[in-house]
Amino acid sequence: MTNIWDRIQPKYIKNAKEDHNADFAYENLVNTPSLLCLCDENNDYTLDLGSGDGRFTRRLEVISNHIYAIDYSMKMISAAKNICTKTNFIHSDLEQPFPRFKNKFNLITCKLLLMYINDLDNIAKEVSAIMTDNGALVISVTHPLKWIVDQQKGTIKSQGYKGYLSEVGVKGNIAKEKELELTFLNRTIQTYTNTFTKHGFVLEQVIETGVPDFFVIKYPQYLEFQHKPYRLNMKFIKR
Repeated sequence: MTNIWDRIQPKYIKNAKEDHNADFAYENLVNTPSLLCLCDENNDYTLDLGSGDGRFTRRLEVISNHIYAIDYSMKMISAAKNICTKTNFIHSDLEQPFPRFKNKFNLITCKLLLMYINDLDNIAKEVSAIMTDNGALVISVTHPLKWIVDQQKGTIKSQGYKGYLSEVGVKGNIAKEKELELTFLNRTIQTYTNTFTKHGFVLEQVIETGVPDFFVIKYPQYLEFQHKPYRLNMKFIKR
Protein backbone atom coordinates (compact mmCIF):
# COMPACT_ATOMS: atom_id res chain seq x y z
CA MET A 1 0.00 0.00 0.00
CA THR A 2 1.62 3.24 -1.11
CA ASN A 3 1.32 6.18 1.23
CA ILE A 4 -1.16 8.02 -0.97
CA TRP A 5 -3.19 8.91 2.13
CA ASP A 6 -0.59 11.40 3.35
CA ARG A 7 -0.77 13.13 -0.03
CA ILE A 8 -4.55 13.39 -0.21
CA GLN A 9 -5.16 14.04 3.50
CA PRO A 10 -5.68 17.85 3.29
CA LYS A 11 -8.28 17.54 0.51
CA TYR A 12 -9.89 14.56 2.24
CA ILE A 13 -10.25 16.40 5.56
CA LYS A 14 -11.66 19.49 3.82
CA ASN A 15 -14.33 17.43 2.06
CA ALA A 16 -15.20 15.51 5.22
CA LYS A 17 -16.06 18.75 7.00
CA GLU A 18 -18.39 19.98 4.27
CA ASP A 19 -21.97 18.90 4.95
CA HIS A 20 -23.00 19.40 1.32
CA ASN A 21 -20.72 16.54 0.24
CA ALA A 22 -23.07 13.59 -0.23
CA ASP A 23 -20.44 10.84 0.03
CA PHE A 24 -19.20 11.92 3.45
CA ALA A 25 -22.73 12.69 4.62
CA TYR A 26 -23.75 9.16 3.65
CA GLU A 27 -21.02 7.70 5.83
CA ASN A 28 -21.99 9.89 8.77
CA LEU A 29 -25.77 9.60 8.55
CA VAL A 30 -26.34 6.15 7.07
CA ASN A 31 -23.37 3.79 6.99
CA THR A 32 -21.88 4.54 10.40
CA PRO A 33 -25.17 3.84 12.25
CA SER A 34 -25.56 0.67 10.18
CA LEU A 35 -22.09 -0.50 11.15
CA LEU A 36 -22.52 0.37 14.83
CA CYS A 37 -25.63 -1.83 14.90
CA LEU A 38 -23.27 -4.77 14.42
CA CYS A 39 -21.07 -3.79 17.38
CA ASP A 40 -21.76 -4.77 20.98
CA GLU A 41 -22.40 -1.83 23.30
CA ASN A 42 -19.71 -2.66 25.86
CA ASN A 43 -16.28 -3.79 24.66
CA ASP A 44 -13.23 -4.18 26.86
CA TYR A 45 -10.58 -3.96 24.12
CA THR A 46 -11.34 -2.53 20.67
CA LEU A 47 -9.07 -2.16 17.64
CA ASP A 48 -9.99 0.03 14.66
CA LEU A 49 -8.04 -0.87 11.51
CA GLY A 50 -7.54 1.90 8.97
CA SER A 51 -8.82 4.62 11.28
CA GLY A 52 -8.26 7.48 8.83
CA ASP A 53 -9.24 10.87 10.21
CA GLY A 54 -10.84 9.30 13.29
CA ARG A 55 -14.51 10.09 12.68
CA PHE A 56 -15.58 6.47 13.10
CA THR A 57 -12.98 5.79 15.81
CA ARG A 58 -14.51 8.57 17.88
CA ARG A 59 -17.85 6.75 17.78
CA LEU A 60 -16.15 3.55 18.94
CA GLU A 61 -14.69 5.31 21.97
CA VAL A 62 -18.21 5.50 23.44
CA ILE A 63 -18.59 1.70 23.45
CA SER A 64 -15.01 0.75 24.38
CA ASN A 65 -13.13 0.64 27.67
CA HIS A 66 -9.76 0.49 25.93
CA ILE A 67 -9.31 1.37 22.28
CA TYR A 68 -6.45 1.21 19.79
CA ALA A 69 -6.35 2.30 16.16
CA ILE A 70 -3.92 1.61 13.33
CA ASP A 71 -3.37 3.70 10.22
CA TYR A 72 -0.67 3.95 7.57
CA SER A 73 -0.84 7.75 7.27
CA MET A 74 0.79 9.90 9.93
CA LYS A 75 -1.18 12.89 8.66
CA MET A 76 -4.45 11.04 9.13
CA ILE A 77 -3.38 9.98 12.62
CA SER A 78 -2.54 13.58 13.45
CA ALA A 79 -6.02 14.68 12.38
CA ALA A 80 -7.64 11.82 14.29
CA LYS A 81 -5.89 12.77 17.51
CA ASN A 82 -7.68 16.12 17.40
CA ILE A 83 -11.08 14.47 17.87
CA CYS A 84 -10.31 11.17 19.64
CA THR A 85 -9.54 11.63 23.32
CA LYS A 86 -8.99 8.06 24.56
CA THR A 87 -7.62 6.18 21.55
CA ASN A 88 -4.06 4.85 21.37
CA PHE A 89 -2.92 5.39 17.76
CA ILE A 90 -0.31 3.24 16.04
CA HIS A 91 1.40 4.03 12.74
CA SER A 92 1.74 0.78 10.79
CA ASP A 93 1.32 -0.73 7.32
CA LEU A 94 -1.53 -3.25 7.47
CA GLU A 95 -0.11 -5.15 4.51
CA GLN A 96 2.67 -6.25 6.89
CA PRO A 97 2.54 -8.34 10.10
CA PHE A 98 0.53 -6.52 12.77
CA PRO A 99 2.11 -4.91 15.84
CA ARG A 100 2.11 -7.13 18.93
CA PHE A 101 -0.32 -6.34 21.72
CA LYS A 102 -0.39 -7.38 25.39
CA ASN A 103 -4.13 -7.96 25.29
CA LYS A 104 -6.41 -9.60 22.76
CA PHE A 105 -9.38 -7.72 21.35
CA ASN A 106 -13.05 -8.57 21.63
CA LEU A 107 -14.00 -6.07 18.89
CA ILE A 108 -12.04 -5.30 15.72
CA THR A 109 -13.44 -3.00 13.05
CA CYS A 110 -12.46 -2.37 9.42
CA LYS A 111 -14.50 0.46 7.94
CA LEU A 112 -13.87 0.99 4.23
CA LEU A 113 -10.35 -0.44 4.45
CA LEU A 114 -10.32 -3.84 2.80
CA MET A 115 -10.93 -2.50 -0.73
CA TYR A 116 -7.40 -1.05 -0.58
CA ILE A 117 -5.70 -4.15 0.85
CA ASN A 118 -3.98 -6.48 -1.61
CA ASP A 119 -3.53 -9.47 0.73
CA LEU A 120 -6.91 -10.15 2.31
CA ASP A 121 -5.75 -13.53 3.60
CA ASN A 122 -2.97 -11.87 5.62
CA ILE A 123 -5.47 -9.49 7.23
CA ALA A 124 -7.71 -12.41 8.21
CA LYS A 125 -4.77 -14.33 9.66
CA GLU A 126 -3.42 -11.36 11.65
CA VAL A 127 -6.86 -10.40 12.99
CA SER A 128 -7.55 -13.97 14.07
CA ALA A 129 -4.28 -14.08 16.03
CA ILE A 130 -5.14 -11.04 18.19
CA MET A 131 -8.84 -11.66 18.76
CA THR A 132 -10.47 -13.31 21.76
CA ASP A 133 -12.66 -16.35 21.33
CA ASN A 134 -16.20 -15.16 20.57
CA GLY A 135 -14.81 -11.75 19.66
CA ALA A 136 -16.46 -9.80 16.84
CA LEU A 137 -14.90 -8.62 13.60
CA VAL A 138 -17.05 -5.96 11.93
CA ILE A 139 -16.21 -4.87 8.40
CA SER A 140 -17.64 -2.44 5.86
CA VAL A 141 -16.73 -2.36 2.17
CA THR A 142 -18.09 -0.85 -1.01
CA HIS A 143 -20.83 -3.24 -2.11
CA PRO A 144 -19.55 -5.09 -5.20
CA LEU A 145 -22.84 -4.41 -6.99
CA LYS A 146 -21.87 -0.73 -7.16
CA TRP A 147 -19.35 -1.54 -9.87
CA ILE A 148 -22.06 -3.27 -11.90
CA VAL A 149 -24.07 -0.05 -11.78
CA ASP A 150 -21.03 1.89 -13.00
CA GLN A 151 -20.47 -0.68 -15.74
CA GLN A 152 -24.07 -0.34 -16.92
CA LYS A 153 -23.69 3.45 -17.02
CA GLY A 154 -20.43 3.13 -18.96
CA THR A 155 -18.50 5.01 -16.29
CA ILE A 156 -16.40 2.20 -14.83
CA LYS A 157 -12.64 2.83 -14.88
CA SER A 158 -11.14 -0.62 -15.27
CA GLN A 159 -9.85 -2.45 -18.33
CA GLY A 160 -10.19 -5.85 -16.67
CA TYR A 161 -13.64 -5.55 -15.10
CA LYS A 162 -16.13 -7.88 -16.84
CA GLY A 163 -18.76 -8.18 -14.13
CA TYR A 164 -19.43 -9.17 -10.53
CA LEU A 165 -16.96 -12.09 -10.52
CA SER A 166 -14.08 -9.97 -11.85
CA GLU A 167 -11.78 -9.51 -8.85
CA VAL A 168 -9.71 -6.68 -10.27
CA GLY A 169 -8.85 -3.10 -9.46
CA VAL A 170 -11.37 -0.39 -10.27
CA LYS A 171 -10.47 3.28 -10.17
CA GLY A 172 -12.84 5.54 -8.29
CA ASN A 173 -12.98 8.98 -6.75
CA ILE A 174 -13.75 9.63 -3.11
CA ALA A 175 -16.47 12.30 -2.95
CA LYS A 176 -16.18 12.56 -6.75
CA GLU A 177 -13.02 14.63 -6.32
CA LYS A 178 -10.43 14.27 -9.09
CA GLU A 179 -7.65 14.70 -6.54
CA LEU A 180 -9.02 11.82 -4.46
CA GLU A 181 -8.76 9.07 -7.08
CA LEU A 182 -7.83 5.65 -5.71
CA THR A 183 -7.89 2.05 -6.89
CA PHE A 184 -10.57 -0.10 -5.24
CA LEU A 185 -10.19 -3.87 -5.29
CA ASN A 186 -13.46 -5.52 -6.27
CA ARG A 187 -14.12 -8.74 -4.35
CA THR A 188 -17.16 -10.98 -4.27
CA ILE A 189 -19.13 -11.65 -1.11
CA GLN A 190 -17.99 -15.27 -1.20
CA THR A 191 -14.34 -14.18 -1.24
CA TYR A 192 -14.79 -12.12 1.93
CA THR A 193 -16.78 -14.87 3.62
CA ASN A 194 -14.51 -17.76 2.66
CA THR A 195 -11.30 -15.91 3.54
CA PHE A 196 -12.36 -15.11 7.10
CA THR A 197 -14.00 -18.51 7.59
CA LYS A 198 -10.67 -20.11 6.67
CA HIS A 199 -9.09 -18.37 9.68
CA GLY A 200 -11.63 -19.41 12.30
CA PHE A 201 -14.46 -16.92 11.85
CA VAL A 202 -18.17 -17.58 11.48
CA LEU A 203 -20.36 -15.11 9.61
CA GLU A 204 -23.10 -14.00 12.01
CA GLN A 205 -24.84 -11.11 10.29
CA VAL A 206 -24.89 -9.19 7.00
CA ILE A 207 -26.37 -5.75 6.34
CA GLU A 208 -26.53 -4.58 2.74
CA THR A 209 -26.88 -0.90 3.49
CA GLY A 210 -28.86 1.05 0.94
CA VAL A 211 -29.98 4.65 0.59
CA PRO A 212 -33.03 5.65 2.69
CA ASP A 213 -35.69 8.14 1.61
CA PHE A 214 -34.56 10.91 3.96
CA PHE A 215 -31.10 10.85 2.44
CA VAL A 216 -32.34 11.01 -1.17
CA ILE A 217 -34.51 14.01 -0.30
CA LYS A 218 -31.45 15.96 0.83
CA TYR A 219 -28.99 14.43 -1.65
CA PRO A 220 -30.96 13.63 -4.85
CA GLN A 221 -27.77 12.55 -6.64
CA TYR A 222 -28.07 9.30 -4.67
CA LEU A 223 -31.45 8.47 -6.22
CA GLU A 224 -29.89 5.96 -8.63
CA PHE A 225 -28.69 3.89 -5.63
CA GLN A 226 -31.93 4.04 -3.61
CA HIS A 227 -33.10 0.52 -4.38
CA LYS A 228 -29.64 -1.02 -4.56
CA PRO A 229 -27.14 -1.93 -1.82
CA TYR A 230 -24.36 0.64 -1.49
CA ARG A 231 -22.32 -0.76 1.40
CA LEU A 232 -21.69 -4.35 2.43
CA ASN A 233 -21.42 -4.63 6.22
CA MET A 234 -20.62 -7.96 7.86
CA LYS A 235 -20.11 -9.27 11.38
CA PHE A 236 -17.90 -12.30 11.95
CA ILE A 237 -17.43 -14.14 15.25
CA LYS A 238 -14.12 -15.80 16.17
CA ARG A 239 -14.59 -19.43 17.20
